[in-house]
Amino acid sequence: YLSLDELEKTKHEAVILRNSVLENETTKELLRDKEEQIEELEVLVLEMKEQIGETESINRRQELEGSEIVKKFHAIAESHNKNVPRAATSEEWETLIDTIRGNHPVFYYFVQKQEFSDLKRKVCILSYLGFDSSLIAILTNANKGSISNARKSLAQELFHLNSARELNGHLREL
Repeated sequence: YLSLDELEKTKHEAVILRNSVLENETTKELLRDKEEQIEELEVLVLEMKEQIGETESINRRQELEGSEIVKKFHAIAESHNKNVPRAATSEEWETLIDTIRGNHPVFYYFVQKQEFSDLKRKVCILSYLGFDSSLIAILTNANKGSISNARKSLAQELFHLNSARELNGHLREL
């Protein structure tokens, strides 16, 4: 038989255990809430990193498009309209490629790993920079038909597109 003291002691232990269980449940609930908050914050951080990456990419693209060498390529293409036609020199191409390597390494290495002819590589680079077929023809000293065929081929090989119309946009996404 239990004495009154033992009964009181057992009741007190039961209350302590019940409080401990309640504290554990509260702690578990708080822990679940904190884990959910952490997950939500991790998603926000990833979204912010993506936005920062997109902004940096846009800034690098603007920097590339505003670079002296790209301006020079535009000037060369425009000189054709002034009856001073000339293609870009090999030194100008090297400078352009070095600039792309520095500003857009992902695109640079993407192009380098492809088994393109020299013309196709140049068409790919100039398309990436937003030049149209007629300007690419001037800069590469090729006829417009060859450039159109190269662009169609690039669109098909790289992105499985039936038309070259969307090539520039797909290249810019790299």
